[in-house]
Amino acid sequence: MRVQSYAVWSAVVFVLNIMAFLLMGMQIKGIIAAMPEGQLMRACTFAAFIVAIVVLVRFAVCIGYNRILARLARRRGRTQPATLKQAILAGWCGMRGLVTLATAFALPSDFPQRDTVVLTAFAVVLATLVIQGLTLSPLIRWLGLDGRAAGAEELRARRAQITRAGIRALEDQTGPEAELLRGKFLIEQQALFSVAGPSSLETYRKLALGSIAAQRMELERLRSDNELNVDEYNLLLEEIDWKELAVLPLEERKIEEI
Repeated sequence: MRVQSYAVWSAVVFVLNIMAFLLMGMQIKGIIAAMPEGQLMRACTFAAFIVAIVVLVRFAVCIGYNRILARLARRRGRTQPATLKQAILAGWCGMRGLVTLATAFALPSDFPQRDTVVLTAFAVVLATLVIQGLTLSPLIRWLGLDGRAAGAEELRARRAQITRAGIRALEDQTGPEAELLRGKFLIEQQALFSVAGPSSLETYRKLALGSIAAQRMELERLRSDNELNVDEYNLLLEEIDWKELAVLPLEERKIEEI
């Protein structure tokens, strides 16, 4: 179900984001047209002031937290304390989006200064998404924090670690089914088994599901120990889900409409 839902919810979230921005854009057009010139200038000044506060406060929090962690790391003798460059990057990653727009859009029509609030929310989202979003990639390169190559290598190491966990679960198992499963996990192939007969197939599936359960436990341990970020965790979780789907019989992986 999780594999199927990923595709559905990705499309749903994309459509909802588009609708939110369209609705907010339609409101902003009416707000700007209805505001007197003097009030519009005051509202724009207020919005610019709030944008500056939002950006600066995030920088203050990120840099302050980063420096506290770095000091604690040095006291405990850690070799890789947090760096100021990481704090600057984290502070610049404060893009606002759907939640900010939805909160402003949900205000009742008689809310005091609603038009100013909506205009300010739109300004915050526009400034952070456009300015910070478009300059994020050059900033990463300028700070020397482009770790895509290292990230890919770490992901390969974690994938190998999870695979080893599945193989360890088969160490005490013997028979052709266990040998086939070891080979399957070692070469990271899915749904490649050539065991004939219902009894052998059930044995194969039982061993495979036990090994996959061990992989899930290892993945959860890596997440609990903060050795994976959210994207890596979801990617590896999806890979394990596909492995399980390849092992399950057809009637157990069909989605029935109710």
